[in-house]
Amino acid sequence: MSRRPTLALCIPAYKAEAYLPRILGSAKKQLIPFDEILVYDDASPDGTAQVAESLGARVIRGETNRGCTWARKVMAESVQSDWIHFHDADDDMTAEFTTRAHEWMSRPESPDVVLFNYDWLDEAGGEILGRARFNKQMAEEDPILFTLKTQVNPFCGLYRRESFLNAGGPDLDPAVHQCEDMAMHCKLAQAGLKFSVENKVCIINYAVPMSMSRSKDSYKKSIPAVYNLYRKSYDNIPKSQKTEARLKAIGEKMWKHTRHAAWVSSWEYVKKSIELAKTCGVSRPTGESKAFQIISQLNPFMAVVVREYLSRMRRKPGTYWY
Repeated sequence: MSRRPTLALCIPAYKAEAYLPRILGSAKKQLIPFDEILVYDDASPDGTAQVAESLGARVIRGETNRGCTWARKVMAESVQSDWIHFHDADDDMTAEFTTRAHEWMSRPESPDVVLFNYDWLDEAGGEILGRARFNKQMAEEDPILFTLKTQVNPFCGLYRRESFLNAGGPDLDPAVHQCEDMAMHCKLAQAGLKFSVENKVCIINYAVPMSMSRSKDSYKKSIPAVYNLYRKSYDNIPKSQKTEARLKAIGEKMWKHTRHAAWVSSWEYVKKSIELAKTCGVSRPTGESKAFQIISQLNPFMAVVVREYLSRMRRKPGTYWY
C-alpha cells in the first residue's frame, strides 16, 4: 500500500493574535488532520507567537519584519510534508479543505499547484462581497497565460513542496514586492509547474477593516511593481514560448496599467507600460472608446494624459478611477 501524502499548513503572521484562534481552530476541525501546522511570526509586537504556540502550532520567530514572501520561503524550507497550504492569518477554511486536498494529493498524476475557488466575505456582517472562480481549463492548458491574466492569492493554493522548492519558491525580487502574490504564481508557471483548480469552495477570504491601506501613497507603490512583473515575465519567457496569446495578455495588461499609473500621476510608468505593450505587438488598447484608440495610434502618451485629465474633471475627490 502506498504511503499517504502529508500536508503542512503554513501561516505567515504579523500582529495576528486576534485572528489566529479562528484559523487554527478551523485547522483542528479538519476531517483529515494536517500533518504539520507552522506559524511564522514576522517580528510581531503583540502576542502572535504566544497565541500560536498555545493553540498547538510550531512557531518560527523572525527577528525583523520581512513580509509574507520571506515567511513563505522560510516555512516551505522548514516543513517536512509532501504538500504545503499557505493561509493568511485573518482568513479561514471549511472543515472539508483537507479532504479535498488529499483527493488531489493522492491522484497518480496530480498537478503541482491546485487553486481553490473561494468566497470573499465581509468580516463584520458575513455577507458575500465577491466570489473568486478560476478558469480551470486555462489553468490546466496554459499556466503561464493563466497567471498573466489572473490575480491569484497564496491563501487559496495547494503546492507540491518539492516542485515549489525546485522552482525557487516565492519571488523575493524587491522590484515586484507590491504584487508578490501574483509574482509567485507567474514564477511557478514559468518554471513549468502544472496547475489545476478545485471547484469546491473551501476557503474564506475576509474583508478585515484596516487590513490593507487604500491610500494614494500605498497605491502608487504598486505601479512600478506591476510593470516590473510584466516586464520580467516578458524577459523570462523564452522566445519560442512567446505565443500570441501570452504577448497579447501582457500588452493588454499594460494598456490597462496606464490608467492605474495615470491616476497617481506616475507618467514614467505610463510611458514604460505603453512601450512594453507595443513590444508585445499590442499597439492600441481594447475596450476603450474609438476616439481614444484613434488618438492612441497617433500619440499614445498624450491619449492617456487627456483621458486622465478628463476623468479628473468628473471624478469625486479621493476616489479611485474604477
